[in-house]
Amino acid sequence: MSVASPFVEKKTGYLVKQSKDGIRTSWKRRYFELEWPHLRYKKDPTDAAWGGTYLCDGVILTDELEGIARPHSFC
Repeated sequence: MSVASPFVEKKTGYLVKQSKDGIRTSWKRRYFELEWPHLRYKKDPTDAAWGGTYLCDGVILTDELEGIARPHSFC
């Protein structure tokens, strides 16, 4: 199933995001909220400020995970 529509219900939960600090790359667990067309994250749901926001306008959402080696990830 793929969706390219603003009619996506609000989703929240933990995901793992790739983090780069200088030379090293690591994976960090973060709390995410998808409220179309914004995907926001922060370290903990009780934190007041969001750590970052991605604009998802023009993004196609899918539940077809073929070829993704890491669970609970996105690209």
